[in-house]
Amino acid sequence: EKFDPQFMLKHITKDMNLIQGFMQQSHLNLPVVHKDVTIYNKTSSNEDSNLDMTVVYQYLKDMKASE
Repeated sequence: EKFDPQFMLKHITKDMNLIQGFMQQSHLNLPVVHKDVTIYNKTSSNEDSNLDMTVVYQYLKDMKASE
C-alpha cells in the first residue's frame, strides 16, 4: 500500500521520546508508552523517518504476519 506522507515519523518519534522523558522525571510507569516509544524508535531509525506513521502500521502488519 502507498500513502502520501503527512506528519514525518521523526517528528512523532521526537515527541514520543519527550513524553517518555517527562514520565521518567515524574516517576510515572505506563508500559504501553514505553512499548510505543520502542516501536517508533525502531521504525524511524532509517530513511523511513521522513515518511509518516504508516511506516509503523506496516511494521506492525509485518510483525503479525511473521508470527
